[in-house]
Amino acid sequence: MKNEVEFFDGMVLGTVPERGVMKKSVKCCAALLFAVSFALPAGAGDIPATGDRIIFSKTALTPAAGELSATGYLACLWDVNYTVNSNLSTGVFVNLPFYVLGAFPHVDANFRISDNWCAGSGAMAGAISSYADNPDREGLFASAAHLAATGVYGRHLINFNTTVIGVSDYSKKKLPNIQNGTFYLPNIGYRFTLNTTWSFLVEGTSILGTADNAERNGELWVINYGMRIAGANLFGDVGFVFPAIREYLENTWKFTPFGIPYFTLGYRF
Repeated sequence: MKNEVEFFDGMVLGTVPERGVMKKSVKCCAALLFAVSFALPAGAGDIPATGDRIIFSKTALTPAAGELSATGYLACLWDVNYTVNSNLSTGVFVNLPFYVLGAFPHVDANFRISDNWCAGSGAMAGAISSYADNPDREGLFASAAHLAATGVYGRHLINFNTTVIGVSDYSKKKLPNIQNGTFYLPNIGYRFTLNTTWSFLVEGTSILGTADNAERNGELWVINYGMRIAGANLFGDVGFVFPAIREYLENTWKFTPFGIPYFTLGYRF
C-alpha cells in the first residue's frame, strides 16, 4: 500500500512508500535520529505551512490557499505569511522591538511545471533601524530576490534556490550609502519526511559577492541541519547552523562541535 503526499492546492507530487532505505549516518545526533527513523512508515500527508521552506531557504511550494501562518526564528524575527491562492503568497518579516525596529514585506509566486517539479520566485525589501531617539542611530536598507526549483518524490524533497541581496546603510550623520556590489547565496536543500510529524532537514549555502564584496568568494559556506516537528497547527524546528569557514573552525568549533544551535516556532491559523 502506498500513501500520497499532498502539497499546495491538493496537488499530489509523488507517492510515499511503506518503508525507506537506511541511509549512512553522519557524526551528529540529529543525523543519527534521521538514520534510525528512516525505516519508520510514512504518514498520509504533510503540513502545508512547512512546505514553503527547507530551513531558511524558500522552496517553490505554496501553502494552502487562504492559509495564515506565523513563524518565529529564534523567537525574535517573525514571518507572518498569507496565501492568496495556490500560486501566490505574501507577508512580512518583522522583529520584536527590543533594540531595533525592522520590517521587510515580501511576495512569492510559484507554479507547477511537471508532476514532480515546481518553480517559483519572490522579492523582498525593507529597512531596519534603531529607535529614533538614539543619538547614534544607524540603519540598513535591504532588498532581495530569489529563484527556486523544487522536486518532490514521495518522502524526498530537493530544493535549488538562488538569492540575490543588495544593501545600503545610513546614519544620522550621512545619507544612505549604497554598497558597491551584491551578495549571491546559491543554496541546495533536502527534506526527508519521516512521518506526519517528523522531518529531517539539511541545506548548504555558499556566500558569494560581487565588486567590493568579492574578496572571499569560495571561502564562505554555511551548512544547516535539523529536525522539524509539525502538528495540525503548531510546528517548529531544532537544529544547528555550521559555518564552514576558517575563523569558525580555528576558534569556535571546539566549543560548539555540532554547530550553532537554532530553533524556530510557528503556528498555522
